[in-house]
Amino acid sequence: MLLYISVLGVIKMIKMVAVDLDGTLLDNAKKITTKNIETIKKAKNKGIHIVMCSGRTFTGIEKYLDAIKVAGVNDYLICHNGAVVTTSENEVIFEKYFSGKDYKQLAAFGEQYDVAYEGYDNDGVFASRHGYYVDLDCAYNFVEPKIVDYKNIPDDMKITKLTYADEPKKLDVLQTNIPNWIKETYEVNRSLDIFLDINPKGIDKWVGIMALAKHLNIQEEEIMTIGDAGNDLQMVKNSKLGVAMANATCDIKEVSNFITKSNENSGVAYAIEKFVLGE
Repeated sequence: MLLYISVLGVIKMIKMVAVDLDGTLLDNAKKITTKNIETIKKAKNKGIHIVMCSGRTFTGIEKYLDAIKVAGVNDYLICHNGAVVTTSENEVIFEKYFSGKDYKQLAAFGEQYDVAYEGYDNDGVFASRHGYYVDLDCAYNFVEPKIVDYKNIPDDMKITKLTYADEPKKLDVLQTNIPNWIKETYEVNRSLDIFLDINPKGIDKWVGIMALAKHLNIQEEEIMTIGDAGNDLQMVKNSKLGVAMANATCDIKEVSNFITKSNENSGVAYAIEKFVLGE
C-alpha cells in the first residue's frame, strides 16, 4: 500500500520524496548505503519520485544518480538550496539568481571577518582563496574552484548562491554579526557548521520542491521531505509529512512530524518503507 495517514487523519498517497544529501541520504563516509539504494529503487519502480535536494551544485548531486538509477525513470535534482531545479540532463525547470553586484556586497562583508567564501553560477564555483573548507566544499561538488577577486565580478553576473566556508568558530562570529540588510535581502542558512549559505530572497528547498511539484502535477500533500540541518528547515516544516533524521539538529526535529533513524543507519530507507511503501 503506497499510503500514509496525514497529521489531519486524511489518507493520501505519497508521490514525491525530497531527500537531503549530506547527513541524510549519505552516511558519514559520503556514501549511499546499500539499504537506502535498494529501498529507493523499490519506490521508484512503483512510480514514486525520489528527488535529491541539496545545497550542492548539479555536479555535486548528479554524481550520486547512478547508484539509484532505474531504467526508464526520469530523475530530477534540486540544487543550490532550491535556487535551481533541473532534470538529470541538466535541463532547467526553475531557477532564481542574485546579481554580481549583490555578490560583491556579501563578499565585502565576509572580508571584514577574514572568512573564506565561494560563489556559484552555471559554469561552476569561484572562490576568494584556497583553504581547507573551500577545497572541501568543492570536493563535495566535484569541481575545482577558480580563485577570483570579488571586485572583478561583473555586476550583471547571475549567481545562485554564496557560501562562507571556514572554521566553525569563525562562522559563529560572522553569523552573530550578520546585519539586518543581509537578513532582509537574502536567505541565510547554516547548512553545516563549516558552511553558511546565502541564497536569493524567497529561495529555500521547499520553494524548489514546489516548483518541481507544479511541473510534475503533484499536490503539496503528496510530498514527503527528509532532512537534518538548517537548510532543510523550511522543507521539513512546510511538508505535510516532514521527517527529521535521528542525527538532525534540534530545530529540524522540533518542526518534523516524525524522527527516523540516523544517516549511519539508513534512516531514509526506514522512512520510505514506513510511509511510502507501507512495509
